[in-house]
Amino acid sequence: MDQVAIDFVAAIMSRSPVFDMT
Repeated sequence: MDQVAIDFVAAIMSRSPVFDMT
């Protein structure tokens, strides 16, 4: 994955409690 994609997903994970994939 691109660094941009990783940062994008990380931001979504951080902002959306619904996506608790960690």
